[in-house]
Amino acid sequence: TACKELRAKIDAPLGMINQTGEFATHDHYSVIAVMQWVILNNMKGMLKTLVEDLGFQFRWFFHANCHRVVCKRLFDLSEYESNPRWKGGITEEDYAFESSRVRRGMRSASAYKEQMKMFDYLIDLGLPFELLFPTEVPIDDLERLQKAKKLETRKQSREYMKSLSRNEREAIDLASAMASSYNSLKNSEAEMLTLCDYYRMLKKKWEGKESQIARLDEFEALDPTWRAERKRQEERGEEEKSDDESSYGSGSSYEYPGDY
Repeated sequence: TACKELRAKIDAPLGMINQTGEFATHDHYSVIAVMQWVILNNMKGMLKTLVEDLGFQFRWFFHANCHRVVCKRLFDLSEYESNPRWKGGITEEDYAFESSRVRRGMRSASAYKEQMKMFDYLIDLGLPFELLFPTEVPIDDLERLQKAKKLETRKQSREYMKSLSRNEREAIDLASAMASSYNSLKNSEAEMLTLCDYYRMLKKKWEGKESQIARLDEFEALDPTWRAERKRQEERGEEEKSDDESSYGSGSSYEYPGDY
């Protein structure tokens, strides 16, 4: 309602229309901040209004480097969830007589269920898979190398990661974090999934779902600022790529995540 009263140009994600009807570029993060705040506070009803009634696009806040913030909120486990909106249905009575270790596990599991509810809701509202993973995880190569036993040592893993592009490494990092959270709540190793199997399971969540990506050209046509900014980021990414590939792994303790 507030956006409508201010006559916000919702189809221009990098800009707002101020009260005089002029384009206010300095307010271009207003919409992004609202959408991120709603997601971080687990407000599904308001999120539905923003997306379905006001036409908010998920690409707006992913474009604004909110990707890491939102992913941390949705996929990181917390042994104690202080935000009541993310606690889930668990109460202190449920774990009053449990050990501290069991309590942490119960709280984490309850919060994780809430996180996955929000994640599924975002997908139902049209969150494109391409925004979460702009670059696919190279699962075929990973499985081929694992089968050939070429990722068994730290050196082999490091060399493999250095051979990938920055975007591929970021995709593996995110998928690994998601798989780690998923597997840490399982009771036995038999219930756990490898990184590749988890990634396949993840992609199935989008099967049969209608994505906002279908309207991307329409929204870009309304917003030349978005196209210019995306081109700038792509050019900057290409410049950083060569430097990043040559320096990757120096002084780093990173190890290929392997099978969780």
